[in-house]
Amino acid sequence: MHVECEFMLEKLKYAMFFVFAMAILLFAAFGPHSFILSFALLFSVVTVFSILIVFGLGPREVIALAAVVNFVFIAFYFPAFGYFLGVFESEDIQLLEAYVGVRSFIYSMLLLVSLGLLVFAGIRRGALQRELLCFGLGICYLILMFCISPASLFGKVAYLFNSFLPLVLTLVAIVWLATWKNLSRSCSFVLYSAAFVVILLCGLYTLCIDFLYPYVRPDLISVMRSNSLDPLPYGAYPGSWQTVIGSFQFDRLVGVFPDPIISGYFFALFTAASWVMKRYIAFCIGLVLLLLSLSKGAWLFLFTFGLIYHLFLLQIRVFWLPVLAVAGLQILSSTMFHSSAFIHYQGLVGAISSLLADSDKMLLGFGVGSGGNLAAFGGEEWDRASSLSTGAESGVGVLLFQLGLVGMSLLVWLVNYTKKRCYYNYKMTGNRGFLAIMALIGALVANAFLQENCINASLLGLLLYFCCVLSYLPHRCTGNGVVHV
Repeated sequence: MHVECEFMLEKLKYAMFFVFAMAILLFAAFGPHSFILSFALLFSVVTVFSILIVFGLGPREVIALAAVVNFVFIAFYFPAFGYFLGVFESEDIQLLEAYVGVRSFIYSMLLLVSLGLLVFAGIRRGALQRELLCFGLGICYLILMFCISPASLFGKVAYLFNSFLPLVLTLVAIVWLATWKNLSRSCSFVLYSAAFVVILLCGLYTLCIDFLYPYVRPDLISVMRSNSLDPLPYGAYPGSWQTVIGSFQFDRLVGVFPDPIISGYFFALFTAASWVMKRYIAFCIGLVLLLLSLSKGAWLFLFTFGLIYHLFLLQIRVFWLPVLAVAGLQILSSTMFHSSAFIHYQGLVGAISSLLADSDKMLLGFGVGSGGNLAAFGGEEWDRASSLSTGAESGVGVLLFQLGLVGMSLLVWLVNYTKKRCYYNYKMTGNRGFLAIMALIGALVANAFLQENCINASLLGLLLYFCCVLSYLPHRCTGNGVVHV
């Protein structure tokens, strides 16, 4: 029976690879640049899944691979694609935009593979649990809402693979790390060291950006991060790289990342991990870079993390209270001060108002891809005012508008269950890393009320990356240090 299950596991890997490759080819055939896009998508998937098959990776290694692929891409694609556009003197970026979409697709598919491997491992050990069935039902609900949604195909695909599947599967992956077996010490060390190298590169890149400008071409690649179809004038930088405070304009530290929001969250995650790991020099470096990024959301993220983490260290077991309190303070401050946060508040209120105005949509929502900032992927008529009524700029607003109260309830249950598994691991093993992971999830939920980025595959992948880092810490162990349920 054991040999038969091992054989089935190997067949599963090949079957998933074949199905995903064919699905990509069929989907790309109906899009622009069908041949080139099909080749690009297929090449990316073949590369990743070849690594998976050749090295025979297990579920936890696949989770780490998904996090690494996302991290490397997010950290370097902006300067790399700028160099590509500069060398080939081309301003047609549709192929590069396709690669950005492929990244979130591969991230989701790898996590689905890890879930499939986990299911087979559970069958083999006779330990398939009801939680896996609940996770499966959640994914089936997303697929159902995808199928019945009246939105355009590209809008639905954009939100399914860039927001909803990554959100669910990231939480499932964290549950798996907290329930079955941690990553090895060497893996955690390598991942943290790679993040530290990127931190140093961000500082160096920022200092040398004027010298590197002719090579990385922020003016050309900026088209991918703006609503305009025209590149910036040569020598200019994207508008999001500056901010105005009072009557003064300040440059924001972006580093190698595409915008200061993503870089700010990366600095916040690195700073939080360094604090937990008691690497105080790295903590100070990350904190300075975070301050220079001028990312208010990332600052609040780090504050909420520290609040929840230290409350639990003091045996004050409150999770939802600080999460909702910080979220409430953000909402209140956004209405009191005339700042960029007000538009996020409008998105949250707009989604709630739309649901209240149409009671038939309150339970199941308006369908995947029916609104939000990514609606433009479908080529639909889109403007800022109408998008705010669909929850744009608010993660919670988008979830409520598109998935309804049923989908929101499933996600709240999954967050709560993930929190319980992390805390149980901490109580059983003393590994404060999972206490930190739980606090990171709480900080993400608090910020999701007013930031749509918090349900984006880029940020979720960074979160999972540092969860892999924190899953192994020197700690006292109970038994063999592995928590089984």
